Amino acid sequence: LVALIVGMLAANLLTVTLAAAGVGAIIAWHGIALVVSARAKLGSRFAVVIRYYMAAAAFLVIGCVYGAIIASAMFQIDAPTWVVAARSGLTLAHSLVNALGWLGLTILGTLVTLWPTMLRTRIDEDAVAYSTRALPALVGGLLIALVGATLGHMLFTAAGIAVYTCAAAWGIGMPLVAEARKKHPHGYATWSALSGVTWALLGLLATTITTATTISSSGGDFAMIDKTTIHQNTRSEMPGLPNAINYSME
Repeated sequence: LVALIVGMLAANLLTVTLAAAGVGAIIAWHGIALVVSARAKLGSRFAVVIRYYMAAAAFLVIGCVYGAIIASAMFQIDAPTWVVAARSGLTLAHSLVNALGWLGLTILGTLVTLWPTMLRTRIDEDAVAYSTRALPALVGGLLIALVGATLGHMLFTAAGIAVYTCAAAWGIGMPLVAEARKKHPHGYATWSALSGVTWALLGLLATTITTATTISSSGGDFAMIDKTTIHQNTRSEMPGLPNAINYSME
């Protein structure tokens, strides 16, 4: 991670690419270790938590690949035209898989068992079943958003985020509410956790609406963004790349 940050600050593509590959390899190793571990614990009632962690690891590996591609658009003067043109969409996709995949799925999976533990109550009898059914919807929704962002289609992106949000609210939120009704939150920790989950769901809802309304202003496509805006923003971020941007816009 330090090498990645240094590479970004120094605008060194090789350093960024190697660092991203290193992070991706470590997380892939972590994911494989979880798969091996899960084989012996698939009969466990809480094996679904491990599946959430496995899915989260897979999305971070994808995020590392996207990060390396985005870095090439930023730092490589002769970067492929399609990479430079798709940089905005790739950046959004990169953010989605990291925030909703690596972080989101890890947090959601952890809450299945952590929340009732914090409340000092028994886990809801339907919590495991709900979270098990929600995981495919969460992964599917995020994949839809990923493809939509990559292609620059905001309608698909908004639809994917909406599916993810609904799956999180239903599959994870419903058991959390049921457990909170049995034993009310008490103290700083439980109220902070509850506030964080509520804030995250509201943020996802707002993101869905904002992304969907982008259609009306940009035709639902990143390609409709003004050429001058892209040119000026990129020049301000990376003043050494005017030739690459000019070429990509022709």
